Amino acid sequence: MFTNAPKGVVSSGGSPGTQATGTYVVRVDSDVVVQNPVDLSDLLTKKYLGILASQPTFTNIAYDTMLDATGINFSSSLGVFSGVNSTIGLYPTDLINTDPVLITNSESIPWSGLGSGPTQAMLVYETFTFVDVDSATEPYQRYYQELVSGSDTSVEVSFDNGVHYQTAANKTLLSVAGANQGTSLILKFTRTSNVSSVPKVYLGSWAILY
Repeated sequence: MFTNAPKGVVSSGGSPGTQATGTYVVRVDSDVVVQNPVDLSDLLTKKYLGILASQPTFTNIAYDTMLDATGINFSSSLGVFSGVNSTIGLYPTDLINTDPVLITNSESIPWSGLGSGPTQAMLVYETFTFVDVDSATEPYQRYYQELVSGSDTSVEVSFDNGVHYQTAANKTLLSVAGANQGTSLILKFTRTSNVSSVPKVYLGSWAILY
């Protein structure tokens, strides 16, 4: 967990119920090795190198920390809220936003293998929400709560600049069909639940291993 200070307090947790009042969470999975980060930038670098190292099938990684909105294609997205320090995500489905969707900007990824692009890939991402406690007798508190991957969002991945999309599940091998291969990466996150589930689904970060 980090405060807004570059060298805030670090926790490799992010378990449900983690207090986040005045801070924001950088989630690191238990199977990812991160040792002695000196600041936020170092933590993020080690996080994604650790994700790549945890999946020896792959040699490359593309990712977005989602700490800001620079990677979002707002002209193609709908029902998205955005801010800084991990406050980016999707509103619930309703009569106005029937299909809230967040589409990333196209990103050119390096590729030196055979063919026009990766034949296999893996998506790693996290979603969460905030639970606010504002009691008349207690100070206001905000808590970070992880969401089960896929419970409130579906994700599609395109390697050919949005011409073809394939549905991707978290930490599951994705075979990229020949016609879908390429090096122009776009992700599409679609909100699938209404407000009775959670009011807002926040996108913690995403990574594509290939």
